Amino acid sequence: MSAEKKAAAAKPAPARKKAAPAAKAAPAAKAAPARQKPGAAHAARGARGRKPKWDVSDLEKWGPDRHELGATIPEAGNSIDNETGGWRTFVPEIDSEKCDGCMLCYFYCPDASIKIEGGKAVGVDLEHCKGCGICARECPADAITMKLDEKE
Repeated sequence: MSAEKKAAAAKPAPARKKAAPAAKAAPAAKAAPARQKPGAAHAARGARGRKPKWDVSDLEKWGPDRHELGATIPEAGNSIDNETGGWRTFVPEIDSEKCDGCMLCYFYCPDASIKIEGGKAVGVDLEHCKGCGICARECPADAITMKLDEKE
């Protein structure tokens, strides 16, 4: 490092300027719909004993103000009905002999795709596995390796 850079590094940072007061924002043309409090749907379900259904019959007509960021999931627990693992590039391969049964792969898998038998990982649900490799990274026994998915 040059002498000039060392001298510049030794100087204290300049004091920050105070921010100017913010101007009042113009009122929005249309108010966004109110968000439900966390747990409100669960409380409503407990009162009726069943999960509430979303009315998505006019989903195609919804504008940007009706869509939350991310995916729209009209009914909880529907992933078992939809195959979601078809776009992966890598697939986990489990060596059951190396598996020590710690279950970290099972707990960390975001798709619940690890198959367990007798307290050990024995396979992967390829209909739902996205090939993210979290299971392989978390396995302390190195019993899971990621292999290139050979498509048919």
